[in-house]
Amino acid sequence: LIISTSSWLEPLLFLFSIGTAVIINMGTNIIYGEISFITQTVSPILQIAVSMDYAIFLLHSFNDYCSSHEPQKAMVLAMKQSLPTVAASAATTIIGFTALIFMRFTIGADLGLNLLKGVALSFISVMVLLPVITLLSYKAIDKTRHGKLMPSFKKAGNLLMKLRIPFLILALIVLVPGFLAQSNAEFLYGTSRIANASRVGKDTLLIKEKFGEENVLVLLVPKEDPGKETELCDALSEISNVTNVVSFVTAVGAEIPREFVPEDAVQQFYSENYARIIIYTDTEEEGQETFNTVQAVIDTAAMYYDTHYLAGQSATLYDMKKVVSIDTTLVSLLAIIGIFMVLLLTFRSLFLPLLLLFTIETAIWINLSIPYFTGNALSFVGYLIINTVQLGATVDYAILFTNTYLNNRKTLLKKDAMRITIEDNLAAILTSAGILSTAGFALAYTSSNPIISDLGTLLGRGTLLSLTMVAFVLPALLVLFDKAIWKTTLKGRFRKDA
Repeated sequence: LIISTSSWLEPLLFLFSIGTAVIINMGTNIIYGEISFITQTVSPILQIAVSMDYAIFLLHSFNDYCSSHEPQKAMVLAMKQSLPTVAASAATTIIGFTALIFMRFTIGADLGLNLLKGVALSFISVMVLLPVITLLSYKAIDKTRHGKLMPSFKKAGNLLMKLRIPFLILALIVLVPGFLAQSNAEFLYGTSRIANASRVGKDTLLIKEKFGEENVLVLLVPKEDPGKETELCDALSEISNVTNVVSFVTAVGAEIPREFVPEDAVQQFYSENYARIIIYTDTEEEGQETFNTVQAVIDTAAMYYDTHYLAGQSATLYDMKKVVSIDTTLVSLLAIIGIFMVLLLTFRSLFLPLLLLFTIETAIWINLSIPYFTGNALSFVGYLIINTVQLGATVDYAILFTNTYLNNRKTLLKKDAMRITIEDNLAAILTSAGILSTAGFALAYTSSNPIISDLGTLLGRGTLLSLTMVAFVLPALLVLFDKAIWKTTLKGRFRKDA
């Protein structure tokens, strides 16, 4: 913020206006009664990171108008100019977080509601509180002005225009592998990595190294014919990774009447309506091999009984996997449709939203494909959240970029319009991306919780990838499809190219 502003006081105004919204947001969480520890940790940082853009856009516009207008008039004009961009940015971010609410896994709704409320409060704070404190402290801002610390990007326009085609080709090359890789990435659904980071977890790992892995499943089936139960136990024993099956018929014997066995022993295996079968496996808590074993147990039980229930940590994680798989598709689809509608209303164009979504979605796919290529498992929470957060937060860069290009295109040829757009907006996009990526990497390197650390890494890396796509690939798309944009934009006014 210090590098991107022209006064030592301006960063404090940014932090005060957004910080006020964060405090109000965290305080109003009392209406929910309770929130998850992930929301408590991640929400304030994400709120600051995704909504700081609004304050930057407004104050930069104010400084531009101050050179030719009185402060109060300059602020009115700045608010008028910034409102459409800030409102569109806030709307896309809010829609991204709203999509999380539709997750069946309730941590998504918990985080989504909190951030939705937080972004709305940040928007109100920037449009109401920031203008007031800026005008009240305008003289102090003037007294604390300093020379430009942000380097000039006047030569960046020509450079990025020369690089736009090679980067577009590179993006198209990695698009399909990135999409396929992120679709096949391995996810972690449990909390084993959190436990492994604790002293108890480390001791448990040492025990497992010495005595081997043991993962217990419990199968409940109707209490019927002991012969059928024996057949089921025999079939279960044949499943790969099953090391032992313990039930009444294996421990006592199907031929021994239950009346001859002590009541305490019988109750270990039978309730009024169900029989309990304990299945020992040598698999880890989760993973593809584990889930294959769980599915094999379910399929085997279904061959003998219409009604059956499987319990255990791995069985629970397997159920979570099925729920999350559906949630992933639903949340991503809702976010894309919602943001498409906002972009459609903002630009009044049918084609532009497709270009902007392509730009950011490609960055998301590349980001989520990296764990696949590096062979690292990824927390499903990080995957679900980053899908919507990266799209909702970083599409702002594309909106600002495209908005400026369309304005320049009214009076300039397409290549000149794009060159000026890059020179005028690159500093603002770098500042915004720098804040969001720094927040992400700070989460990654300061949190001892692997879930939060994963989310931070994805956010930091994803922001930089989105920045790269907007700065290097979006210019190529806008120039290449300039005619299609003009023809599909309502009341589009472009200067005719030679």
